[in-house]
Amino acid sequence: MPIQVLPRTTVRQIGSSQSISSPTSVVKELIDNALDARATSIFIEIASNTLDTIVVRDNGHDLSTIGGKWLGFRGEALASLAELSGELKILTRVEGEEVAVCLKIGKDGEIQK
Repeated sequence: MPIQVLPRTTVRQIGSSQSISSPTSVVKELIDNALDARATSIFIEIASNTLDTIVVRDNGHDLSTIGGKWLGFRGEALASLAELSGELKILTRVEGEEVAVCLKIGKDGEIQK
């Protein structure tokens, strides 16, 4: 039997279970991401049950200029977070812009909105 390419959802599931295993690891990944973006201010908001809401706000800059050579989010961490949460929202705004962008990512890792 020839080697076949796995479906995208299967690839995400294989990698996702490796990165995020608890609310603590979610916060760690988000803080690493903020530090990668050279944030000088980081605000963390966590619901009392540590599950309903985890928000990390920072004043970091565009990661595309850093070249992915630091600590923060890799594709597997983001896929893991989407899979575990069932719904992931990412809100980001470029410094100086009045409008932000909000991405809603479903459990399968696909952008829904």
